[in-house]
Amino acid sequence: MEGKDFLTEPDIRPMSELRHYRKVLKDVVPGHPVILTKNGYGKYVILAIKDYRELMAIKRELEEDGKN
Repeated sequence: MEGKDFLTEPDIRPMSELRHYRKVLKDVVPGHPVILTKNGYGKYVILAIKDYRELMAIKRELEEDGKN
């Protein structure tokens, strides 16, 4: 993990904004996920690939620590 501010406050948007998916995807940058809601509840998260890879690395480390 590069810094303490791994993820900033996410954008929260209704799924209906995916009609304009290019604009939504443009706003997804490292450290800034977009949460999509359905009926007012969080349903999906869109992450930059860099953030996804960092999260998977952290997950692997935690799983390995748990085995030892």
